[in-house]
Amino acid sequence: MVANLEIKLDEKSKFPLILIPKLGWVQWLPVTKIQIEYFLSSYQDSAYDAVWYYDIIRTNPRISPNAISAENYFNAIATNVLPEDCRRFASWMGQGFRLMQTNEWIEMYKFAIHCDVDSKIMDQVTAGTSKRINTLLTKIEQASTEYYQSTKSEPRKLAQQMLLTQGVVEYVYSDSSGNRFGGHGVPHKKLISSMAKPDTIQPIANSAREMRMKHFGFRLIQKV
Repeated sequence: MVANLEIKLDEKSKFPLILIPKLGWVQWLPVTKIQIEYFLSSYQDSAYDAVWYYDIIRTNPRISPNAISAENYFNAIATNVLPEDCRRFASWMGQGFRLMQTNEWIEMYKFAIHCDVDSKIMDQVTAGTSKRINTLLTKIEQASTEYYQSTKSEPRKLAQQMLLTQGVVEYVYSDSSGNRFGGHGVPHKKLISSMAKPDTIQPIANSAREMRMKHFGFRLIQKV
């Protein structure tokens, strides 16, 4: 189906949010390194400095939007984050932003995997964005389309546009306590090989909560 999608820009990083029916506003893509750089430039906490950022990019290096290709577009996504980093970023983004719970992520995926790609959707996604953000979003869309077409024969869906597959594994709350975490999503094969299905939870061991992993990123929801 081709859904009538509603998209707007968030007030803090000026990146697109998409309205998922019955859930809320969800970030169009996993959080990018450009958004992390905006966060670092204005967040008042000495723990989030150049040394912290180096830990983020050490095994998944930063890339210029103009250098993005089908083989490296995941380099534009922020990974190597910890759950506490996700919480701090969410607080910076503003009221109502947080990680998704596992059931919310699954509902988002089920909606997106049944939505056909609308040829005009990127006009909505990039509308009102800065030149830098517009270039990033456009290049990721072009590169991920090329990568998908090289690996799959079936038509691309909204789930692939949003990088719910062939992107990164995304942190989620694995229960309602807000203290246990898991991951959903299938990462790009050059980031890490994974046989898991997107809607299959990938548990995070307690020890891993303090271990940075190059294939783990995050995406936030803002409830309505």
